[in-house]
Amino acid sequence: MTTAKKPKPPKKISESYLHNSGLFYLQRYGASVHQFRQTMTRKIKRSCDYHQDQNMPECLELLEKLIQKLERLKLLDDNAYVETKINSMQQRGYSARMIKQKLATKGITQDTVDTHLVDYDANEYNIDGKNADLIAALKQCRKRRIGPFANSPEKADPQKSLAILARQGFDFDTARTALNYEKKDAESVVW
Repeated sequence: MTTAKKPKPPKKISESYLHNSGLFYLQRYGASVHQFRQTMTRKIKRSCDYHQDQNMPECLELLEKLIQKLERLKLLDDNAYVETKINSMQQRGYSARMIKQKLATKGITQDTVDTHLVDYDANEYNIDGKNADLIAALKQCRKRRIGPFANSPEKADPQKSLAILARQGFDFDTARTALNYEKKDAESVVW
């Protein structure tokens, strides 16, 4: 019979510990300032709950200084984070509406996301009247095997296909345009 290990107690918060912990976190995960602050605040709260002699407001002040330092060093940069996330989500076929929603949960303002989406659309896609949302909708069609990529009659049902794209955040016109593509034209755009 094995005995369960006791969880290690959290370390006391110090400036060097917080700095090292923050850098370790950023090496593993891309994070917005909001997301980084939330994660590190949870770590501080856990430590302060365990070590009663620590002062929570002082620890949070250390965190704010760390965030300012990381922003100066460009290790924590919301603009770079947004660009990376938009590129990644567009490649996976997310609609602009879905991207806005996901980034809002990460603490990114709507204006910042809108600006980056317009730039991304102008720089990456705007080819022959196709925009990033249309290409993303075609990627969803390929992924779900609907519309031009349908391989069975039930997958070709236009109502169900429209509903699938609507749930992914595409507007009616974009969804309808994507579903009306010919297979060879859709393949040339998506591949």
